[in-house]
Amino acid sequence: MASLRIPVDAGRLALIPTGQDTREIFEYQDGKRTNKPIMVGGQPAYAFEAAVALDGKGMGSARVESGTATLPPLDFGTVLGVQGSAALVVSPLDQFHLRLKLLADRVVSRTSGGGQPGDAAPQPYRAPAVHKA
Repeated sequence: MASLRIPVDAGRLALIPTGQDTREIFEYQDGKRTNKPIMVGGQPAYAFEAAVALDGKGMGSARVESGTATLPPLDFGTVLGVQGSAALVVSPLDQFHLRLKLLADRVVSRTSGGGQPGDAAPQPYRAPAVHKA
């Protein structure tokens, strides 16, 4: 199956992980997993699932593959960013659906200053005040 690889400016991406852990990913040969890790920038690659937004618009769930072995501490609503190069890979999942994968050099917390220069830190949600008449 063919896939489409689209380079993306890392500063345009925001990620919300749907789990707490990453897992090391390995090469496959003849449909079987080998013990040879996939490498990113000379380091083993790791994967996790996340909701992905590009320019603030949700793109759905994607598998994120990067050289980041451990995610930053994840409180509810933590937004992660990407540093270095990034690319979206779109491929057919089946006859009616697409699979989205994000390849990134490094995943960082945007809430702890790890995002791109000029990024505003996300603000906590505050419910609107309720006025009683």
